[in-house]
Amino acid sequence: SALNRFCETLKVGLHSEGGLSLMDWAFTCHKLFKPNQALQERMLQKHEVLHRRGLYVSSLSVLFALACGYNDAGLLKEIYHTAWMMDAGLLKDDFSHWTALACQLEKSRPGHGIEFLKVKQASVAEKEAFLAHPRAGFEEAKLVLEKSMRYPSLLNAILHHHELQNGQGFPDHLPGTILSDWESLIILADQLVDYRESMLQKYGSHGLREIWVEFRRLPVRNLPVERVRRKVSQWSVKHNLGTGEASA
Repeated sequence: SALNRFCETLKVGLHSEGGLSLMDWAFTCHKLFKPNQALQERMLQKHEVLHRRGLYVSSLSVLFALACGYNDAGLLKEIYHTAWMMDAGLLKDDFSHWTALACQLEKSRPGHGIEFLKVKQASVAEKEAFLAHPRAGFEEAKLVLEKSMRYPSLLNAILHHHELQNGQGFPDHLPGTILSDWESLIILADQLVDYRESMLQKYGSHGLREIWVEFRRLPVRNLPVERVRRKVSQWSVKHNLGTGEASA
C-alpha cells in the first residue's frame, strides 16, 4: 500500500548513510498527503515563512504520530492537514516581524509573547493578531477541513497550541492535562519548528537524526506535551536517533 511504501521510505532513510533530511521527509509527506492547495497559495502570497513552517510542522507531526504508534493512513492524513493549518490564524496583514518573534518567544518562554510585544511597542493590531490567532486558525480549519474529517477533534490542537500545563496560556486558560495525546503531538511538532530564516534553512539540510539535537533542547517545562515527548524519545532511542532525553 501507499502507506507501507511511505513507512519504508522513512525506515530506509533513517538508517541510510547521511540519513533522510527533514526537507526530504517534508516532501515525501507532501506528496502522499497533499495539503490544501488554496491555503498553500495564500501562505506563499502573504507570508512565505508560514508556508515553510507548514512543510516542517506537518511532516514532523506525522513523524511523531508514527513514533507514538499511530499508523492508520486516514488518521495520519488528518494529523498532517491539521498541522498545516497551525499558522492559518496568522495569515493577516497584521502579521509582522514582531508577531513572528512573539510566537518564537512563546517557544522558549511560554506566556511571554504578549509581554514582548508590549516592550517593543507593537501596534494594537499586532497584539490582537497574536492573541487571536489560535482561535482564528481553528475557526478557519473548521470551515476548510471539518466536514471531510473522521477525527475532527484533531482541530483542537490549533485552538490549544498556546495553552500551558498550569492553565496560564491562551486563549481559554485550559490546564494542559486535559489535552489529548493527538493534540499534544501536533503541538510538540509546532514547538520544534522555528520562525527564523536561519533556522528554517538549517532544518532543510539537516538529517532527521540531527533534528534530535534540537528535540533534546526543547524547553518543554509547563508545555502540555510531556506524555508524547517521552513516547517519541523512546522511539528515537530504538531507531538510533540519539538518546532522546530532553531536559524538562
